[in-house]
Amino acid sequence: MLEDLGVAAPDRVQYQPSGNTWLWRALRGMSVSSEDVFVDYGAGKGRVVLQAALRYPFRRVVGVEISEELAQIARSNVQSLSNRFRAAEVEIIVADASEWPLPDDVTYVYMYRPVKGQVFEQTIERIEESLRRKPRKLTLAYAYPEQEQVLLAKGFRRIRESRGFQSLPHYTVSVYVHDS
Repeated sequence: MLEDLGVAAPDRVQYQPSGNTWLWRALRGMSVSSEDVFVDYGAGKGRVVLQAALRYPFRRVVGVEISEELAQIARSNVQSLSNRFRAAEVEIIVADASEWPLPDDVTYVYMYRPVKGQVFEQTIERIEESLRRKPRKLTLAYAYPEQEQVLLAKGFRRIRESRGFQSLPHYTVSVYVHDS
């Protein structure tokens, strides 16, 4: 619980790990190269960071987590598997997604509902700031996309929607692209 971790606040969502197949479903058919950089907002214990680093040849994989306790677990998990990574570099950063400036080389973003409401909007604004500084194509995978309208209003377009078993909204991963 976020309260137990000391990071509870309005518009932050309780920690829950992303499904094991969600990143694969989101990136299926994408041409990930060694020039691409991946960010997981709300990295938790590092499940998606590990999947990205193990499966894809990203130049860098970054997990952004607000809880120092969860970030420490993620770092330990990263360390234990680092010799198997396809990604060149992996790091876990402790930061508030709504305040953290997205690096200008990021080309892939993953979100498993880490925040909502105003904090989600502020996080998307940080992404937009990066795209204004350095225009580029950015692919955003958003699991349980309950705030899709915010993305669409900010110039993202949905290119795919993948529904998991039972076709329930919380098993959906949508993929968006922003061409700036």
